[in-house]
Amino acid sequence: MIIALAGHVDHGKTALIQALTGINTDRLPQEQARGLTIDLGFAYQPRDTGPALGFVDVPGHERFVHNMVAGINRSQVALLVVAADDGVMPQTQEHLAIMTLLGIERGVIAINKVDRVESARIDAVEAQIRELCQGSFLAEACCHRVSALTGAGVPALRDALETLSAAHADPQTNKDVHARFAVDRAFSLKGVGTVATGMLVAGELAIDDELRLFPGGQSVRVRSLRANDHKAKRAGVGDRIAVNLSGIERSQIQRGHWLHGGTGAGTQNVHITLQRRPGYRGKLKAWQRVHVYHGTTHVEARLALIDVEGLENEGQSVLAELLCDAPLLAAHGDRLILREHGLDDTIGGGTVLSVSRSELKRRSAAHIDWLGHRAQARHAAQALATELSSSVVNLTRLAQDFDLAATAVDALAQDGELHRLPAGLAVAKARWAAALAQAQGIVKHLGSSQATGRISAAELCPDASAPLRAAVLQYLVADGALQRSGDQFQLAQTATVLAPAEAALLDKLKPGLAIMPPPSLGDLGKEIGLPADQLRRQIGPLVTKGALLRFGDNRLLLPDQFKQLAELARRLSEDSGPFTVRAFRDASGLGRNLAIDVLEHMDSGGYTRRQENVRHVVGDLSRLLRG
Repeated sequence: MIIALAGHVDHGKTALIQALTGINTDRLPQEQARGLTIDLGFAYQPRDTGPALGFVDVPGHERFVHNMVAGINRSQVALLVVAADDGVMPQTQEHLAIMTLLGIERGVIAINKVDRVESARIDAVEAQIRELCQGSFLAEACCHRVSALTGAGVPALRDALETLSAAHADPQTNKDVHARFAVDRAFSLKGVGTVATGMLVAGELAIDDELRLFPGGQSVRVRSLRANDHKAKRAGVGDRIAVNLSGIERSQIQRGHWLHGGTGAGTQNVHITLQRRPGYRGKLKAWQRVHVYHGTTHVEARLALIDVEGLENEGQSVLAELLCDAPLLAAHGDRLILREHGLDDTIGGGTVLSVSRSELKRRSAAHIDWLGHRAQARHAAQALATELSSSVVNLTRLAQDFDLAATAVDALAQDGELHRLPAGLAVAKARWAAALAQAQGIVKHLGSSQATGRISAAELCPDASAPLRAAVLQYLVADGALQRSGDQFQLAQTATVLAPAEAALLDKLKPGLAIMPPPSLGDLGKEIGLPADQLRRQIGPLVTKGALLRFGDNRLLLPDQFKQLAELARRLSEDSGPFTVRAFRDASGLGRNLAIDVLEHMDSGGYTRRQENVRHVVGDLSRLLRG
């Protein structure tokens, strides 16, 4: 268990840790010379049974609140220290608010320096503290009267912390999400190499795990690790960790960096619920600049207010978006601290709802409703179930928001009530069946009435949302019932017959297209004696009627060639599992750009599914291309 100390400057936090552990956490010479904690300090108290107690000492001075926030994690236990002579002070209030906003849920209170005052003064200070802590996670916490100087009350405080540790000893692990490790210190040891220390914020960490540095994306490997000052093979959320890393130099990693089990890409758009700090009297304004603290990271951002109802009511949360100057490696449920741009005061705390850009307008009712659902979800499965009940779900965005591992996304997608759509979307099976049946009924009616004109998407699938409508019509095109013509559609039975001039042009193009990779449109034009612009116009009907497939603006394939490439993708998937663009390019003989275009076409038709940098075949070729 890791215990984070908090409290006003010069209230004796560092001295109290030394009384508890025998360790002076002020490691910097200027800290020891001035008697003022500037940076984070760490100490461990070994125990006869169970893991050691770990302590994080944080600066109390207002100028170093950014360092204080870097040492606080929601999985920790708080030890709030108040000096008996001073009583509750400004940073006492601010530190308590920050710990509450960061989601700490348990802790202990210590009234220090009791040797300096009379008992009546101690009683008065305890009354101040009880009033301050009303409604916070420390409202029912034990209040210990101690003296770091004489040792009075220290054994009882240590016993209370050990009792609390025994009740919350097991670290949490979650294999569904990527490991995220916030670095607060890095150094190099002779004969060992680069070491980073910090807290595991999510997932689990084990020896030989491959991680990526954020920012930067550099790949590193966990050579060895220590959890709570003991050698360990793996660690979970709640452990304080030191990792020995291979693949990185000490100069390349520092406080504010993260180690990530995923891609380590991060985001500059973060949607949050913003909770004002009790007692904060400043006025929130749209687009005001703020300082954002996330783990050990500190960035500046613009604050975009979304749902401003109740904005002036103390304690009421509002929806907001942060547009950060630099990316954050955040995920749903993370806690942030926002401070004024002048660093004069703490505005409040944010709980992360989404880390991906929304297609919806920021203040639209649909966007506010969607964020409200995200605010109620405790995990990805709950968010998926809620969104499936009312709309199409973007599984790619869900995975990004919750930082899900690929295996977890696949597990969610196996839900029997879910139907997967192209482009990483999904919909409830009942909703899909209803929309498809409606569109098929309209197509059948049009066919019986021998309609030959073009039909809009809204006419074919009037009751579905835009993404569901697009998926249904894409299905009917792949199924051979419809032909797309720009942003409209035709019945396939009226749209696929080639005119004599179109058939003649196709016969001229086939010899040139038989070469793999196929020549460019310009080279094809030279072969048959047509300028590229004129050829581009004349092949339009051939593409619309499915006689040719166009990729980009410059490449064509015959349907049989595309079928052969689809079969090649299936063989690669069956022989060696998920395959890369490079493997497909080398096996097919296509150039890289054309190989990517072909694979993306297979993705959009539901034939292949992309997961990060690899693909595997999941669909039916007979539906991908008819004829």
